[in-house]
Amino acid sequence: MKTQPTSREPMSRRHLLKVGSTTAVAALAAGCDDFSSATKRNSVPAAVASKSKLRNVILCVSDGMSMGVPSMADDFSLLVCGRPTFWPAFMLRPGVTCGLMRTASASSMVTDSAAASSAWSTGQSVANGTLNVTPDGATYAPLAVGVGAIGKRVGLVTTDNICGATPGGFGAAVVSRHDYPSIARQYLGRVDLLLGGGREHFDPLGRKDGKNLIGQFREDGYAFFDQRSALMSAKPQDKVLGLFNEGTLPYTIDHLNDAELKRRIPSLREMTDYALRCLESAEEGFFMMIEGSRIDHAAHANDAAACLWDQLAFDDAARRAVEYALDRDDTLVILTTDHGNANPGLCGWGNKYNDSTERFKRLGAFTGSFTAIARDIKQRSSPESTAKVIQRYTGIELDETETRQVDLAVREGEPVADHNDQHRRWVGLLGQVLGNHTAVQWNGVSHTSDNVLVSAYGPYSEHFAGVHHLAHFNDLITKKWALSRASVK
Repeated sequence: MKTQPTSREPMSRRHLLKVGSTTAVAALAAGCDDFSSATKRNSVPAAVASKSKLRNVILCVSDGMSMGVPSMADDFSLLVCGRPTFWPAFMLRPGVTCGLMRTASASSMVTDSAAASSAWSTGQSVANGTLNVTPDGATYAPLAVGVGAIGKRVGLVTTDNICGATPGGFGAAVVSRHDYPSIARQYLGRVDLLLGGGREHFDPLGRKDGKNLIGQFREDGYAFFDQRSALMSAKPQDKVLGLFNEGTLPYTIDHLNDAELKRRIPSLREMTDYALRCLESAEEGFFMMIEGSRIDHAAHANDAAACLWDQLAFDDAARRAVEYALDRDDTLVILTTDHGNANPGLCGWGNKYNDSTERFKRLGAFTGSFTAIARDIKQRSSPESTAKVIQRYTGIELDETETRQVDLAVREGEPVADHNDQHRRWVGLLGQVLGNHTAVQWNGVSHTSDNVLVSAYGPYSEHFAGVHHLAHFNDLITKKWALSRASVK
């Protein structure tokens, strides 16, 4: 009897086909090609002297990434793609500093993305739900204002709505993080490059005030893209507005398994590559934020496969950012997150935990997010059809009790009963049920207060050793770039 490959050994194609159905695995294996060079250039040169001029800063944010996510993603990539991820190897290289960040906001020990982004952007602690507005009503200019004032260019790249909390914190100041129309308007002339979703907040048909922000951006000299093909063939531009979807961009697992989505919407790596080619011509340098937002969304949904595929997509984009900084002495690149979310982990299963690896492998056969699964379930009419939908997307056969609970939860929006309020949402129940088959478990469906991982390379990267609050990023950048941090109200 042949032995199973260990978690650190690449899987052969024959072995990979045992993970799930041929069709599902073929689609996912094709998706691995997007990460094909993820570890071919893991080498990072020796430490860059901090006496070097800090010209560029690239902040890479795996939104909502609990500490268990990168380690699970590394194992998942080995099992499904046959290669490790970039980030763990990056952390081991000379010149890379690793530390932890505290994330508490002004209103809670558990932050949201808006307060976390505000801390990065202005160095101020604000309440959850607000962007750069302090509890006493003071409004602080976002980082883009100070960066622009000294002649540097600003780029924001995300798989979220471009007006979402994380990018919004660097380009706008609003009382409510959901004031997307105001955030979109404040970007004009303040942020040089914007790539993501949220087209409706710039389109007159999607805005209550009827303003055509796309037209205004174009009048101000911005090149506009709404299709992947146009972005991929475009020459670098000084000003860019790229809006590739309404709302968020799709989960990577859905993107990889839908030909139309792949044709129409660029990956985070592709957007990152184009953004760097645009910004590198900035005479005075640039600030760039790259966000893999859907790791957070998948964690809220307890959707392990979606979370891991989006972490791989982020890892590939972050690798591109690090490649840009290689052999340079003027670029600081930071890989981190704004907060943890739901604390997923691969749990011990079976006698001596020997079932854990085999159960975890099952995630390789998943071909759709919980969003896609729920949409399909709601279009059908019986628990029997629900079981077939689950099996088609996951390769997992639920028993009668599991099927009945999932069917009721998805259709009604709530489980029959659960003493854990966090898991009363249908996604929590579905995550628990499928977690019994994949060995991935979650502590809830919301953000957590944990310290988060940070890795940095380039000038002043050594300042990220130890444990600091998120605002430490702004303290460092403000001092090194001599930015004003004064209140604007």
